[in-house]
Amino acid sequence: MKIFGIGLNKTGTQSLHYALLQLGYNSQHWLPANFDLFARGRFDELLSIAEGFDCLSDWPWPLMMDQLLDHYGDKAKYILTTRRDSVAWLNSIKNHANRHDDEAARSIRTRIFGFASPVGVEEHYLELYEQHNRNVRDYFVKQGLTDHLLDVSWDKGDGWHELCDFLDVSIPNVSFPHQNKSATLRRGSLLKRGNASMMRRVD
Repeated sequence: MKIFGIGLNKTGTQSLHYALLQLGYNSQHWLPANFDLFARGRFDELLSIAEGFDCLSDWPWPLMMDQLLDHYGDKAKYILTTRRDSVAWLNSIKNHANRHDDEAARSIRTRIFGFASPVGVEEHYLELYEQHNRNVRDYFVKQGLTDHLLDVSWDKGDGWHELCDFLDVSIPNVSFPHQNKSATLRRGSLLKRGNASMMRRVD
């Protein structure tokens, strides 16, 4: 059975990846080449890549919900990682945008969120984050597949117990691998580059 991490980035997807590795699964996390295939609409190739792994998470998999569910349906398990609240996610993605402000990163954020940086368009980013989580939860309820969805937040205290119970595996005798805890955001340090033209279109 496949396992897909379908939470947006900066929701603990890397912690999920390392936890799955610790449990012995063949897990793949973020790869730019996969996102490039997604951007070109080459979904069949991505599904072929998925065949070579037990678990896949981070971009582009949360953006491929329709394709994944059409292809795997109840033959897969799905893990929605979230943050303790929407503001925590926003602060984390601001930190991430501050650290990764190269052309490739701005292009990816623009394709996903519509803007290259969350600065100045925080409400837009928050709306997309919250809508994604609602869509996932609503879909699994409507399809009667709630037993195939794990809804977790590592920074609210979820960890090995919830994950291992969902996967029906034993809890390992090691600490849960919390990864990429965000550093404190330095006030005024974020760049607005890349948003100006998009904001003019919205105005």
